[in-house]
Amino acid sequence: MRPRVPALVAALALFAMLIPLTTAVVLAWSPPSISSVCSNDANVHNWTVTLAHESNYDMQWADNSGFVAATNVTMVQGTNALSTSASVTTLYLRWASDHNSSNSATWSGGLCSTPAPTQTPVVTATPVVTATPVVTATPVVTAKTPDPTQTPFESFQGETATPVVSETPFESFQGETATPGASTTPPPTNSSGDSSNGGSTPLLALLICFLFGGAGLAFAQLQRRSVRI
Repeated sequence: MRPRVPALVAALALFAMLIPLTTAVVLAWSPPSISSVCSNDANVHNWTVTLAHESNYDMQWADNSGFVAATNVTMVQGTNALSTSASVTTLYLRWASDHNSSNSATWSGGLCSTPAPTQTPVVTATPVVTATPVVTATPVVTAKTPDPTQTPFESFQGETATPVVSETPFESFQGETATPGASTTPPPTNSSGDSSNGGSTPLLALLICFLFGGAGLAFAQLQRRSVRI
């Protein structure tokens, strides 16, 4: 049993020495892939960075191999776009978790050619004819103002005046109406002492008339007789 102990110890020692070497090989991160891309701006350099599958994608880039004043960026698995100033002519890139896994590339992208503008066909829009709505005029009903009744007037020597219409007076008695007649003023009544003189005066006048009449007739008869002789 004793001769086997040194051999076992030697085997364990050899295994212990191989573990760090195996771990270093297994834990080595794939270096990033870098290529330059053309730029439309003379003050900017464009880069394309391709990363393999790793536990994280924290990266550091700089314009020097010592990574002095390095810039930390976070990328993703696969293709990543990175832009730097034109002063960075050589890009150095490494994993933040494995500084030994790094890479570098010199920019040679140049300026991108400006593509010719694509002529857009001019499409003439057909004018849309909008029908104008027909507005029906509402008839306006104008109230006719009655003509003012002219007031009759009278004119005398250039002066005008409205005639005064006097109503005809009427009398009513037991439902019957009649226009009152002109009232005659009865003659003054003589006193009883003058009644005999008033009655004799007409008789005297009649007698005188008869006398003159008879005289006239007699004279007329005499004239006729004298004419015959």
